[in-house]
Amino acid sequence: MNTVGVVLAAPILLLATLLAAFVYHRVASRREKRLHPPMGELISIGDARLHLKSAGSGTPTVVLESALAGSSLSWSETQPRLAELTRVVSYDRAGFGWSETSGAPRTVGNMVEELGRLLTSAGIEPPYVLVGHSYGGWIVQLYASRHRDQVAGLVLVDSPHPREWMDPDASQTSRVARSARLARRAALLARFGLLRWLFVLGNIPLFREHGKISRLLAKTPPDVRTQLKTFWVQPRALESLASQIENAPASAATVFDETCDLDDLPLVVLTAANPDARRLEDQRETVGLSRAGRQVVATRSGHWIPLEEPDLVVDAVRTIVGSIR
Repeated sequence: MNTVGVVLAAPILLLATLLAAFVYHRVASRREKRLHPPMGELISIGDARLHLKSAGSGTPTVVLESALAGSSLSWSETQPRLAELTRVVSYDRAGFGWSETSGAPRTVGNMVEELGRLLTSAGIEPPYVLVGHSYGGWIVQLYASRHRDQVAGLVLVDSPHPREWMDPDASQTSRVARSARLARRAALLARFGLLRWLFVLGNIPLFREHGKISRLLAKTPPDVRTQLKTFWVQPRALESLASQIENAPASAATVFDETCDLDDLPLVVLTAANPDARRLEDQRETVGLSRAGRQVVATRSGHWIPLEEPDLVVDAVRTIVGSIR
């Protein structure tokens, strides 16, 4: 083929590749919706429908709040066991899992408002025992501060102290911007179906940069892992993640400013094994928010305690539910 032919063939090949990826993505997405329908129900909160999964019965109701890149599937090892104690619900924040997107920025304040509307719309009445993992700990901590009368207990699962993010240094600021930028680029690739190919090849820069996603995938059971992968090739999840990341410093400041004295509210702070001195001290400070607070340090699990050492979460909730009853 002469040079002119090569020049003409290159854009045609590129367009054909993009079209093939786009068509494959659309077909695969429809197939995945049939193979992996919502495990719970979709509840309208006004501008979006959020996926809510409920199990068990009794009161108080335990509400599970996932980590930054998590979903209701993050509690696959924990929710069935908690359902033996009382009613327990997990859900997908807007844009994640089976939930629809919301037009509101992904700040912790907006997500607290959405959680309140979800519980009301679903007819789930207080009192609640709120369980938040990692970033989810900020959400339940803020919810408890804003709605103290609704909350009967609180479990924070290796949740960072908001001070870690509310006044980021140059390195953290750069990391936040880079992670958000990569998430938005991945969302753009997802719209054209190209992310599926990169996912198969294991060459997604976002997953290398933002280790929470890749670590979560590695720790989940194979059947759950398959469902999670279908979520992370959809642009809505990546766009929502980008918004959460870029709003993290402001969200941390909100939690820090609004956190109130929890009096004698039952509070358990779970800490990953082998914490450094700063993390240990920060979480001890969080324990001090309640006169009934206590800390439990894991012996064999890292940050993903709900998947690596779910017994700790179950035991903490069991203790709080028992004290309430």
